[in-house]
Amino acid sequence: MAILITGGAGFIGRHTAKLASGAGYDVVVLDNLSTGRSDDPRWGAFVEGDIADTMLVRRLIRQHSITAVMHLAASAHVGDSMARPGSYYANNVCGTASLLEATIAEGIRKFVFASSCSVYGNAASLAAHEDEPVTPMSPYGESKLVTERALGWYEQAHGLKWVALRYFNVAGAEDALGEDVAGCRRIVPRTVHAAIGGGSPLQVFGDSFETPDGSAVRDYVHVSDGSREPVCAALC
Repeated sequence: MAILITGGAGFIGRHTAKLASGAGYDVVVLDNLSTGRSDDPRWGAFVEGDIADTMLVRRLIRQHSITAVMHLAASAHVGDSMARPGSYYANNVCGTASLLEATIAEGIRKFVFASSCSVYGNAASLAAHEDEPVTPMSPYGESKLVTERALGWYEQAHGLKWVALRYFNVAGAEDALGEDVAGCRRIVPRTVHAAIGGGSPLQVFGDSFETPDGSAVRDYVHVSDGSREPVCAALC
């Protein structure tokens, strides 16, 4: 069984490729390296390219006898999306539509989508059940929700079997596959970078939350645990 992993040179993508390969599946990584690292794709074949390149995607599916797609390629920063909403819609919505058209045209009916907790906005409870209201508050979150809804229509029209994984605060690393602490925007790498004296002091905002010390508290999931979900979903 061969799996196409888009965004497989990114943080979650690298760990997902490692786990899929370790489970005995042939892995093909497609990444445009806009944020991924070319030195990291160690598992399976690596192809530099964009999800919007429909002909490239179709060729890869045929060449490698792909049977499932894990879509982890996205522009993924809330603050950046507020400043550049057009870029997020172009990549996350239009790019995904191109990817879906290619997969459907080549007969692929298994599709795993890396969505985001951002679809909930501020409406979710601490448990964040999947049937809770979705009210995204950023172009990033909205682009993920638009794609989730599109997948439902692809299921109705083409029999696509799909799952959307709403990730929450992924952190950690295995086998030196962690994020670049010097350039990362996520809080855990930035905290580590500040602690080892490699950058500016970490700024903590807010002191009136309903927590023991008034500062914000967030739940995190280890990247290896998060990466197991798309692998399991693709094989169902």
